Amino acid sequence: MSGQVLGGSPGATYHHAVDVEQIVSEIEAGTLRNVYVLVGTEHYRIDRALAAIKAKALDAATAAWNTDLFHGKEASAVRIAAAARTGPMIGRRRLVLVRDADELDAEAQDALAALVVDPCPTTTLVILAEKLDGRRKLLGAAKKAGAVFEAPAVPERQLPAWATRLARSLGHQIDAAAATALVEHCGADLHLLDDAITRLSLFLGPGRPITTAAIDACIAPLRSGSVFELIEAVGRRRKQAALSLLGQLLDAREPALRILWWIARHVRQLVVAREAARAELPSRLGVPPFIADKIADQARSFDAAALERAVEVLAQADLDLKSAKRSERMILEQAVLRLCR
Repeated sequence: MSGQVLGGSPGATYHHAVDVEQIVSEIEAGTLRNVYVLVGTEHYRIDRALAAIKAKALDAATAAWNTDLFHGKEASAVRIAAAARTGPMIGRRRLVLVRDADELDAEAQDALAALVVDPCPTTTLVILAEKLDGRRKLLGAAKKAGAVFEAPAVPERQLPAWATRLARSLGHQIDAAAATALVEHCGADLHLLDDAITRLSLFLGPGRPITTAAIDACIAPLRSGSVFELIEAVGRRRKQAALSLLGQLLDAREPALRILWWIARHVRQLVVAREAARAELPSRLGVPPFIADKIADQARSFDAAALERAVEVLAQADLDLKSAKRSERMILEQAVLRLCR
């Protein structure tokens, strides 16, 4: 395998996490590290980095023989260490992937820390977690080794830029209006955004620009009437109406993460409406005056503490949806009920 392999030596001077996109850039330049600790909730970006690591570390013909996968609470320190210290079979490298490392017990996390400090030269160790406890040895060792890569959620204001970037990666130009329209259709889930742009590319053909007309023709929009009714019901704390509208959207196969994004967006608008003068709302929120008036009216029924709780509820729902430990319907229904209290 060509390219440099960087180990997690204890003498490394890196102390801060860097963006996960650096992994792809390094691998494209020919560099593969021995250890990667990928931390964050933006699973699309983590999946992209992981795909690049696998493609570089493994040969297709021997990948199945040289891959070991461990999951959080189900894994043991002894088994992870044994796999990481085992040489590759037939191929040139072994890949050891530990998912949900934040769910490992203290012993297993300390064992991973030892592997980060002294990695096997023929193993690529990849550790995934949404968040790591700074009191454990693992995070400290990984930071010292310069092995921590972050993938935080993409801020809403940056989503149109991501749409532009993904479109260009497939050879298409997209103007600001079309990029914004695509985000409005897809919400904050980069997997959905990538899927939509891939479908648009197939629909339009090579090199043709992505326009709002193409988006309207090709991408099934979130049913805005229903979702606005849902967020208004949530804003008015009408439990039965909110649950009924949520059920209609889910029955119509609207993606759960997209629905959650719309609700979260509305809560952010309520926060702004409580803090800003009414006359400033249309420009602050980027909505027509009559919509701003509705949001301002809804904001009156929430105090600061209620909105703070709403943000916490939505953040937990986002984590639950991405971990897929319960049904999406149950997660969203429970979130809506908590928001309507």
